[in-house]
Amino acid sequence: AADPGKAGEMTDEAAEAAVDHVISTEGWLKEGEWEHHPMFLDHDPDIKMTQEKVDANPHLKAIQSLIYDGKTPEEIAEHFKRVGNELLGERGEKGWDDVLKFYTTGIQAGGKDGKVNSMLHANRAAVKLLKKEFVEVVDDCRLALEWDETNVKAAY
Repeated sequence: AADPGKAGEMTDEAAEAAVDHVISTEGWLKEGEWEHHPMFLDHDPDIKMTQEKVDANPHLKAIQSLIYDGKTPEEIAEHFKRVGNELLGERGEKGWDDVLKFYTTGIQAGGKDGKVNSMLHANRAAVKLLKKEFVEVVDDCRLALEWDETNVKAAY
């Protein structure tokens, strides 16, 4: 017989029931709601997380607040540029639309750092070039050069 105290010996159903019991008796969440808590969310790159989904989940909203409250627009823009770059490297073509959203959100943060804004526009243009959205590529490159005329990436 398997030792019930050993990790990995418990069935998924038993583990789920145990988590439900602990969380509901401790008053954290109502029974059955734990799977929506950020700590227990499975990362599935095919599931699109939208701001509407974040707004509908008080736990995700709280985490978002911890990340962005007190940050300057420049810090937020830099964050979205970095995350967009990381996502582009991780997901490639499959993540292009999401990457564009990150770069756009960084631009919309309203930061005044010309280099960061220029790179956000240039990076967004690079992804749009991959998607063959040529008119938008030119528009973003022009905006990138308005923010920083020395941005070589935007000039090409």
